[in-house]
This record gives sequence, structure tokens and C-alpha cells, in this order.
Amino acid sequence: MQEQLQELIEAIRSGQRRFMSSEAETKQGIILPILSYLGWNVFDPDEVHPEYPVGRESVDFALKCGEHAKVFVEAKKPSENLEHHEEQLLKYSFREGVELAVLTNGVTWWFYLPTSKGSWEHRRFYTVDIHEQSMDDIKQKFADFLSRDNVSSGKAFVKAEKTYETRRKNLSIDRTLPQAWNGIIGGPDEILMDLIASKTENLCGYRPSPDTVERFIATGLHKITEPTPTAKKRGGKGPARRRKEVKSEYLGRPVSSFALKGIRHKTRSWRDMLLQICEIMLKEQKGQFIRVLNLGGTKRPYFSRNPDDLRSPRKVPGSDIYVEVHLNANRIAKLSKDVLSLFGYKRNDLSIQAG
Repeated sequence: MQEQLQELIEAIRSGQRRFMSSEAETKQGIILPILSYLGWNVFDPDEVHPEYPVGRESVDFALKCGEHAKVFVEAKKPSENLEHHEEQLLKYSFREGVELAVLTNGVTWWFYLPTSKGSWEHRRFYTVDIHEQSMDDIKQKFADFLSRDNVSSGKAFVKAEKTYETRRKNLSIDRTLPQAWNGIIGGPDEILMDLIASKTENLCGYRPSPDTVERFIATGLHKITEPTPTAKKRGGKGPARRRKEVKSEYLGRPVSSFALKGIRHKTRSWRDMLLQICEIMLKEQKGQFIRVLNLGGTKRPYFSRNPDDLRSPRKVPGSDIYVEVHLNANRIAKLSKDVLSLFGYKRNDLSIQAG
């Protein structure tokens, strides 16, 4: 069977099947032979059911094991744009509870998990392109997802789900990597700051404050990382670019007051400002204030009912919730806005008066 499948694929690649210009020819000359080589009895309508009825419409083929349709296959002629037909196929599949579906023009094969979440495109978990992919990969994927043995045993669906999850994970990583990179070059995170503070304490016995560490990263790091002229390579274009400067809007500036939706409140310190904002939200939101427990940094939470979870906990007056105050001015300002955002405030509803 595998040898016959390979011969058919080679014939398609070489152009021997190029004469097929209609949907009927594609079904007869490509799709049904491939299904046959994958173990399906294409002459038995109880296995390969042509024009399978779905309401008043029909799907070109339903691959059946027993009484139930396991896979829907919709065929189009080679010149058709498959994107115009995927929504219809997936709606049919979803309506009938069919967990695997294929849309193909004989050369390109799109594989779907119709009952998965997301857009139609996101439910497409794999593509076989006979002209572009390796012979071994094509044969393996056809066997994984369409062989009768795998479909009847349920292995096809398991392999499809695994492929789908891998694809979704990779897409998520691809989308998130730029954000992670921008976060690193745009400003220090807590892990980096904690590492620098701990190393400094190990070397000299004194632990720098978060403000001191962030100010060092913002203004002093390039002094030790920028290459000296003697280190410049011959033919080079000059020293490497400096790391993007960290935004230090509030570092080293004492806070005297803040305004929340135009109402001004005096405060003695950044820590007091954070506690005051928490107390205001506690009074306004009452039972909803516990939502602050979802706020956290990269290593530890910002709020907790257990003070041991925090490095420098302060109890929010009138509650059993503690807030982390071992933070620099910038992070307190950001955390304050994050707290307000939880309860429907806009970030510009808070204005801070700092010297």
C-alpha cells in the first residue's frame, strides 16, 4: 500500500495527473486512490459514503467505522481556493459531531479538528502539500490522520490533537517572544533586579534598595558593558549600541500627593500612597477587593493573605490582605494603576504629584 501511495504521489508531482481539471476527476483520480491505499474500501458505501447527507446539503465523502461517520472529506477542483469552502465544511462537521475533517483539491490537503475552539483557520492543525513536502513526511501524515486503522482505533484523533496542541503552543510562543524581548530591553524585571541586589549583598554585605538597583540599570550599566576603544575590532563600525534606557519617571523623586478622578489626597511616601489607594478601593468595592490577590510579579505575588509570601508586607487597613511594599517608586506607581484598573478605572484617572 505504501509503495502504491508513493507511486501516486510521484505521478502527481511529475505532472502525470495534471489533466484533472474538475472536481469529479480529482475525486476519481487522486482522492479515492489515496483513501484506498490507506486501507479504506472505496467500493463499500458503509466505509466510504459518497455524498453523505447533512441536512439538505451533503459532504463529498464520509469515512465510516460501523454506523458512525468519523471523518468528513470535501473535495474541490485544483483551481479552487480552499479558503472559500472551509467554513461550510466545518459547520457540517460540527453539526454532525465529526471530530476530523479534510478539505482538499488533490494537491493541498487541509486537516481540521472541527470541534476545537477558535477560528476556522485555527482549527486547521496540519497541511499536506504534495508538491512542497518530503515524500516520507507526506506518507507519514496521511497514515497518521487518515489510515483506516488509526481512524477506527481513535489514534488518528489523538495524533491530530497532539499536533494541534504543538501548533497552538508554537503560535503562542511566536506571538509572545517579541513581548518578552521588549520587556527585557525596555526595563529590568524583578528576577534581574533581585539577582543584582543579592550579588551585591554577597560581595559587600549591604543590600541595595530596589530604587538603587533600577537607577543603576537605567543610568550606569552601560559604563561597564560598553566596549572600550581598545576592544574595537579592526574594520568595525564603532562601539555596540547601548542597552535601551529604562524609563525612570519617578525614581529618586518623593511623592507628596495623588489625585484620583480629580480628588486630591496628600501622602507621606510611595508606600503610603499604595496603601491609601488600596484602602479606597476596599471601601468602594467591598467584597470584590479580593480580586487584588490575582496581581503578581514574575517571582512572587503583590497581594496575599499570608504575610510570609511577601518580602515586606503591609496590611491593607480594614482587611486581612497584605500588600508588598518592597518596591521602587516606578513599580508602586504601576501597581497602583493596576489595582485601579481591576475595578474599572482608567490608568489616567490617577495623577501623581512627585518632586
